[in-house]
Amino acid sequence: MKKSLRDAEIVSMLEIALLPVFLYTYTPNKLIFWILIISFDSFALKKLDVEGLLPMMTSKEEMKKGRLLQFLEISYIACLGVMAFKNLELAGYLLVNDIVISFLAVYLYLKKKQ
Repeated sequence: MKKSLRDAEIVSMLEIALLPVFLYTYTPNKLIFWILIISFDSFALKKLDVEGLLPMMTSKEEMKKGRLLQFLEISYIACLGVMAFKNLELAGYLLVNDIVISFLAVYLYLKKKQ
């Protein structure tokens, strides 16, 4: 649990840190943007451990340990909201990408569990 929480926090921090890079690379050269987004997504899928994060959703004690992760995810959504004023299309792509990667991580967990 502790390692998976730390990995999820690292992925969230990196996701927030990459937002300006995504914004910078999106307009002039979209190829670099897509290479970056695919690289980050593969890193996130390798690091995210859904099984380790499940206890955080059920127990209040475990939920307290995940406060930093909750703060980081809320910060990411707020940053996407601010980014929408600069480039709405990019903010939409990143939001959909985040949702798809989250569902894909859960799907891979369920597939591995069977």
